[in-house]
Amino acid sequence: MTAEKLQSLEHRMAIWPDSPLRVANKAQQYLYDEIARTGSTAGKQGRMQTRAALYDLIDLASCDELDSSIVASRLSI
Repeated sequence: MTAEKLQSLEHRMAIWPDSPLRVANKAQQYLYDEIARTGSTAGKQGRMQTRAALYDLIDLASCDELDSSIVASRLSI
């Protein structure tokens, strides 16, 4: 169902929780096919997200800060 259709039914929010997972699963299948065919991921390197881009997307630095604060608070008990 489209967002427009949901809006016409007076829904104020729409989420598609399965769609991103299904897209990722299809991408994984392409990678596994590549590995089965060539024994390597080299042919798909250009289509992969870099670690730097992933860490930026998830704001890894903030996650590390939170982890450190949790460890510090547990150690001081």
